Amino acid sequence: MEVAEDLNVPEKRPQVSVAPKDWVRYEVGMECSREISITRAAWIVLDDKDGVLQHSRRAFSKFGSRLKAKL
Repeated sequence: MEVAEDLNVPEKRPQVSVAPKDWVRYEVGMECSREISITRAAWIVLDDKDGVLQHSRRAFSKFGSRLKAKL
């Protein structure tokens, strides 16, 4: 799979606390672009050893405002 050049993905994830033993944690992110009227969202679920359990990303178009996109 090829990674798009225009995505501003950091090379290194920011330092976050690790989930307690036998727990999971999740991270959610979103980005809005007025120029192309698109909103991108992604989420990931990690176990206590930072192993990826589930992940997904999606793009939405034609949102009137950033507030509507967040809802």
